[in-house]
Amino acid sequence: MADIISIKNKLEEAKLKKAKQARYKKVLGAGRVMVETFCDFRCEKCHAPVDESVLIKDESERHLRVPYIFCDHCATEYVEYIEYLKGNCDPDKYWHNESWLDVWSKWITYQGSLDYYFKTGEFIQLLEELKDAGADQ
Repeated sequence: MADIISIKNKLEEAKLKKAKQARYKKVLGAGRVMVETFCDFRCEKCHAPVDESVLIKDESERHLRVPYIFCDHCATEYVEYIEYLKGNCDPDKYWHNESWLDVWSKWITYQGSLDYYFKTGEFIQLLEELKDAGADQ
């Protein structure tokens, strides 16, 4: 009789394993988005390390309010993109062409989509589930 395996225990183990795998997939999916989006002290565009002092600069020191965390290079490119949109084109910067505009436009649209997604009820629910799952362990 010692060799008899309880079906009830096996079903419970399978259910727990399936729930663990589902939670793992959620963590992977949310984790990728969050790591790419919320990396501290990294440029939001190119992911290069950013000096912490850049994050605490006084707004009056900036020529333009930049709503992203950028490295110096990407911040300069962003300001040049905004100036280009205003019609202030520098003919010496021949690489500021339609494709360059398209890259910046799509990147900014993507950032807006992420911001919108992070505010949805479903994403907030996912974060709560992950927080609760972390508390359970």
